[in-house]
Amino acid sequence: MKNITLLLLILIVSHLSIFAQVGWFKAQMHCHSNNSDGDVSPHAVAQSYFDNGNRVIFITDHDFMTVSDTINIPGMLCINGEETHPSGVHVNGFFLHKQIIANSYTLQSAIDSIHAQGGLVQLNHPTDPIARIYFKDIMPLQNLDFMEICNFPVNILNNDDQMLWDSLLTAGKKVLGTASDDEHIISISDDGYVYLYSDTLTREAVFNSLKAGSFYASCGVVIDNYDIDSNIINISCTNCKTIKFYGANHTVLKSVRSKSASYTITNEPFVRVYLEDDGELDQKKRAWTQPVFHDELGIYAPKKPENALIFPNPSTGNPTLRYYVSSETIVSIVLFDIAGHKVSEITNVDKTPGYHETIIDTNALGCGMYFCVITSGNSKMVRKVLLNK
Repeated sequence: MKNITLLLLILIVSHLSIFAQVGWFKAQMHCHSNNSDGDVSPHAVAQSYFDNGNRVIFITDHDFMTVSDTINIPGMLCINGEETHPSGVHVNGFFLHKQIIANSYTLQSAIDSIHAQGGLVQLNHPTDPIARIYFKDIMPLQNLDFMEICNFPVNILNNDDQMLWDSLLTAGKKVLGTASDDEHIISISDDGYVYLYSDTLTREAVFNSLKAGSFYASCGVVIDNYDIDSNIINISCTNCKTIKFYGANHTVLKSVRSKSASYTITNEPFVRVYLEDDGELDQKKRAWTQPVFHDELGIYAPKKPENALIFPNPSTGNPTLRYYVSSETIVSIVLFDIAGHKVSEITNVDKTPGYHETIIDTNALGCGMYFCVITSGNSKMVRKVLLNK
């Protein structure tokens, strides 16, 4: 019987390709430590964001490259970044290996220097009066990857950055939109971020996801499903009230009071989706997808959320299981050892649609390989976890 149980478990594992780790990761792309004008150390910044569910962070100190990739927080990826200010415009560089020296740079030269390091570039709060840049000055820029469409402390109460974004997209400038905190005081952080889709939590995978536009910007709204079937955009979300589809010239193409909606692209140059709840002013939760261009249908469509992720893996302690359920259901989580023995079980957990996290208690377990079986409704997922205690 033991051998049969183990054989069945191996067959399940092989069929579901459990060795792949895929999922959505919450990421912060603009924040500061006391290496510039933040109030706490880089490690404290990263720890605070991790405690709020972020799994990727770029600490972007002013004119100082904080060596974030030396910060060791199990389950979190810390990547080097910096905020620089060529010609008075604020720009973030990501995936850096040395400081940006931009005192005498033009904006284009700063962008080029970041890309020369193999990095990516973000234009920060472009309509903020202290760092404003205009449409006519952005259009000639080459290799601009992202722009902040929501910098939470600066422009949450107006749509200036989003209108600028749509103007650029209408003119054919293909730039991706981000949301961030621009945190300086850690106690009021974690209001703007992105959710990125990655096959694993590595520097290379995160770079590829950001570069490809497999992410969306958020100030609290979590998208449950977003896909493009031919030329039809389908989207659903459990914590929003209104879904709007925007097109050229900041035009609302469709608006519905619903948690799900679809839109068929015909001749529109691009379509993007905006979601919000009914909160007041700065309490309103929001999210923005990347634009879907008529001539590149599907390129910026994130993959459908699926599967489950255990991190850190291998683990020296109690790892975290992050999993997705598509509808309200009872979830069962069972841990087996390599011989097929049940060693831990969490059952009858009623879960709402969306992503959930739970700590796997391994205090009573020794080193070795284990298999975690997650059952929700008719769906079953199996993930391996290696304990190195």
